[in-house]
Amino acid sequence: MIKKALTFAALYLIPAILVIGGFSAGHLLYPAERDRLVGHLIETGKIPDPADAPVPEETEEAEVKLDANGQPIDPALLLPTYRYFEMVMPFTGNFSDSERLYKMQVAFSIHQSRMESDGIITKLQELEPQIRPVIVTELIGLTDEMLSSSENRKELLGRLLIVVNEELIKLELGAVVEDIVITDLALT
Repeated sequence: MIKKALTFAALYLIPAILVIGGFSAGHLLYPAERDRLVGHLIETGKIPDPADAPVPEETEEAEVKLDANGQPIDPALLLPTYRYFEMVMPFTGNFSDSERLYKMQVAFSIHQSRMESDGIITKLQELEPQIRPVIVTELIGLTDEMLSSSENRKELLGRLLIVVNEELIKLELGAVVEDIVITDLALT
């Protein structure tokens, strides 16, 4: 019985412990390498090397923004980022020049700070019933060719951007949508 246990330990447990220990030691002793994609982008000059970036000078009194409770706001929340608001239901209809159908899902691109974007997205969710008819009106008379080519889609999205921002100005939110993108498109 003891001979079986020693044989089992010698064949299975000791090699497993050695492999796991060696793996752990290797990860702890060697520093992590830079991401290969980032390295490639830096080498090809598509993005600047972070090591070459100038160090911003520290000012004595940095302006710190406070929230409603008087607590400092994390500066990362104040940097502009792209956020998207996707309309809940897709737009469906038939083309005016054929018997084919389309289904299109759109999203609004907002480029504000994370805090402002969250507030705008919440407001857009509330205003979606007022925005939807404006988009539907613009989609009336849509032809197969208007969604088949990328140039015509860009033109359509440009018109949608104008009418959506005009409606948001009327609703006192302002022209906050920077771009409209098609997130799903099905032509049948």
